[in-house]
Amino acid sequence: MPRQARAKSATATYHVMLRGVNKQRIFERKSDYSHFMEIMQAVRDFNVDGTKAIVPNCDYFAFCLMDNHVHMLIHEHASDLATIVKRISCAYALYFNGSYERIGHLFQDRFKSEPCETIDYLQNLYLYIHANPVKAGYVEYPIDYLWSSFRELSGITVPFPLCTSPREVFGYEPQVIYDPNVITEVALTDDTHNILNEHSIVNLILEYSNCTTISEFQQLTKGEQQTTIVKLIAEGATLRSLSRITGLTLGVIRGFIRKSTK
Repeated sequence: MPRQARAKSATATYHVMLRGVNKQRIFERKSDYSHFMEIMQAVRDFNVDGTKAIVPNCDYFAFCLMDNHVHMLIHEHASDLATIVKRISCAYALYFNGSYERIGHLFQDRFKSEPCETIDYLQNLYLYIHANPVKAGYVEYPIDYLWSSFRELSGITVPFPLCTSPREVFGYEPQVIYDPNVITEVALTDDTHNILNEHSIVNLILEYSNCTTISEFQQLTKGEQQTTIVKLIAEGATLRSLSRITGLTLGVIRGFIRKSTK
């Protein structure tokens, strides 16, 4: 069955989500987040051949980088959306796989996108995207999170200024605030399911295994992995969460449980 064509936006503005394959982590260290932002900047400012773009290839109105997925509010400019996202995802996957001696796909095959055409939806997206780290339990307030556009849009100097005002497109300047009472659900929320639990699980995996990254944990022997996995299951981690985070199949994890009870 052929894929359904993407809905086109009358404003050329889209809420885009990239997520790790099988919802696995796409950022291991702080430098990974920084590198992703550098790629965003390069894709905006430079053409594929490396020449400086006469006009930006795109504009970013807002963004948030989470452990296993990315939200971006992108406005098409000199390049179309598919080209923009492909350049970002391919460049980052090449960097990530090289950094962690990894092969294969990093991102889910097809990114998600929803047109943003109204002022109301634009404002809600600003609230929703920046609320992700709070909902996941990473920080208490969006301004404390370093890997989103909230600080930049609040007027704080940041290492990688990435965002452009949407005023020319929408005739409106969204409020950069955090008010959980006025945020409504948007079309891509399914990918944030269970993030709070999984963020805690990641930290415990690294603590129990004495690893610094999940990629390092994946290189351990099955016996070493089993010790950590069994501890986490005893503390309430779900098998599916452990499978998504570590890349281990449910069958392997169930095997760990059986062996631990013998």
